[in-house]
Amino acid sequence: MGRVKGRTTKVAAHSLVLANHGLFGLNFDENKIALGKLHIMSNNIVERNRLAGEITVIMKQEHPVATVA
Repeated sequence: MGRVKGRTTKVAAHSLVLANHGLFGLNFDENKIALGKLHIMSNNIVERNRLAGEITVIMKQEHPVATVA
């Protein structure tokens, strides 16, 4: 199991997704690069990774993967 993210990280991730929906996708590494292009958390790598992870979770919730029965 992973660590629990704080409320501040979750709120920031939701606002970033609303403002820049086209930039983010379902891949964690691509989301890290997108945050770098936006110059968000460029100094704090740990927080950038937390934001990218939460953004990935949000995007996966919006676009559920079809399961094969």
